[in-house]
Amino acid sequence: MTGEKLWAALGGVRDGYVTEAMEYQKGRRNWVRWAALAACLCLVVGSVLAWRWSRPGGVVGCTELPPRLPASEDPKDVVGVERIKMTPEDPGPLGAFLPTRLPEGYFLQYAVFFRTTMRDGTEYHMLGTGYSQEETGIPLSVQVFDYLPRDIDLNGTELRTREEAKAYLAGQTEKGLSVAVSAGNDKYVYITVHQLTPAQLIDLIDAIP
Repeated sequence: MTGEKLWAALGGVRDGYVTEAMEYQKGRRNWVRWAALAACLCLVVGSVLAWRWSRPGGVVGCTELPPRLPASEDPKDVVGVERIKMTPEDPGPLGAFLPTRLPEGYFLQYAVFFRTTMRDGTEYHMLGTGYSQEETGIPLSVQVFDYLPRDIDLNGTELRTREEAKAYLAGQTEKGLSVAVSAGNDKYVYITVHQLTPAQLIDLIDAIP
């Protein structure tokens, strides 16, 4: 169709129809643009989540912890952190340093083994466990390391031998103290509680193999 014939054909079309058609095309272009942007956003978010959940060991519940390293190591040199969910029946290779006797009513709720690998191939291992009181749900946390982490003295808790820790606790009266104990063989145990008495903490330390 020539330009003259097209113009003649459109001559009978009301201006309002033309304006309406133009607005429709404009709105359609905006819709397409926003749809494309949303699709790109979904692709980015999906890629990030796929990477996060495909890492070695995966993420175990809400127990994902940052790597706690020796003072001599730079966190920038960490190339991988593997998180392995253990069972209460088999808490893993560091489970041998968990207390064998617990305060009345407490049970082991979860255990997660962390393997942190450095750029030079060095590995550091940590066992994070959570205990709970059956009736009240009061938590008790015990962490076992095969190295001395730089932040073992969290909340001002000093690293002590077993006997030093028990002597310190014997002179305390408040509940909910935390203790960091050297368990020998380059193993370190950090105990965090909320309601245990110093006497109950002493019993826990005596129960560490």
